[in-house]
Amino acid sequence: MSLFQHTIADLDAWSEIFQNVRAFEPLVRHILDLHGLPQTAVENTTPGSHAVFRTGEYIVKVYAPDCFGWPCESDFLTEIAAMRHANRLGIAVPELIAYGRISDKYEFRYLIQTFVHGTEFGKAELTSDEKYAVGQQMREICDKMNVPCERFNDYDFPEDAIADEDEWEDFTEDFRRSREEYLRGYAHGTPVYVHGDIHIDNAILDGQGKVWILDFADSVTAPAEYEYASLFPGLFRLETPYLDGFFGKGQWTPESIAEMLTYGFCLHRFGGHIIRDLSGDCGNFRSVRELRETIRQMIENGGMH
Repeated sequence: MSLFQHTIADLDAWSEIFQNVRAFEPLVRHILDLHGLPQTAVENTTPGSHAVFRTGEYIVKVYAPDCFGWPCESDFLTEIAAMRHANRLGIAVPELIAYGRISDKYEFRYLIQTFVHGTEFGKAELTSDEKYAVGQQMREICDKMNVPCERFNDYDFPEDAIADEDEWEDFTEDFRRSREEYLRGYAHGTPVYVHGDIHIDNAILDGQGKVWILDFADSVTAPAEYEYASLFPGLFRLETPYLDGFFGKGQWTPESIAEMLTYGFCLHRFGGHIIRDLSGDCGNFRSVRELRETIRQMIENGGMH
């Protein structure tokens, strides 16, 4: 008899079940047994793309099975390689305890990591000084993390970014053409390791004010602006205290940040989604220049509100 009893026919079916504790509890408990870890209550955590549960001092992440076209094998191998890379660099990330595969009703990949105690950034209320300190910490983290490394997945920079049509299909034809011309003509920098998805749900502030980074499944090698495309709007909300901490007071302008983000957004695998979250719309942009100006104005007005 299978530990997992439900049918996952497509992405919609996965979306309905992946946060269901009762559906995944037998599987999670079996994983704990396999690695000799204590049995405690299985609880939901902040939802992502895969099934993630807390059990005591551990997080068990169960990846979606290969039944509806997601690159789940790539996500799994990328996260393991990226967490090891971050640990080697001395970045505050959860400890990777174990990982493996279980052949059940589906083949499920999983990993176990330590639970980080603290406050998610989406729930933290920070003063301007505290935001400045977070900006400084994130600069230290990025300086350590965004360094050249061996390629660890099949993301091919910049060709995959240029060829990606699905992410940008809701944008105007003029914008899509402008973006492609922009990327083809850009003097791309050296590819480095990037987490690629640092935002309020993937960062924790512990009791000592230390920033911890979570969820490495979307890591790639790309220029550092790729990192900023998620970090600056997703964690900093484009707010001045964070940017002052990251770059130093008087060391940046709305124009310089807008140029970095324009490039980062156009390059990023989720760039279209980031722009929609940022502006509330994508149909108004006819060119990369218009996007850059919108970002500049937003920064000049104090960030995202």
